[in-house]
Amino acid sequence: MLGATAGFGQNQTFETLLKAAAQTIGSKLINMKSAPAEWATLMYELEDAHDHLGSLIAQMNAEDDFDEADLRIQLAHVFSHLNRAWHRRDRTDDFNNEEWAAASRFPADLDPI
Repeated sequence: MLGATAGFGQNQTFETLLKAAAQTIGSKLINMKSAPAEWATLMYELEDAHDHLGSLIAQMNAEDDFDEADLRIQLAHVFSHLNRAWHRRDRTDDFNNEEWAAASRFPADLDPI
């Protein structure tokens, strides 16, 4: 688990955790300069997840009868964007149809913390 690997404790900040995780994992994240098209797609996935999560929060706060089925569907949609963002982090090409489906699932190489 990442928390144990990175030595995450109660007094550490989230930034400290991120730095420790980056050193532990050593991933090569794409950037706007080296892969502008892929970066734009990565940003799209994160921005769309952000937008959908904001809408979900607003809808849940506004509707007394918001139910679990709606939450399940909308969170699955947000997770799909976040999962694809994770899988795009180091790609310099696009997904084919099979990869798209796999990339939409929760990643096996990302431990919840």
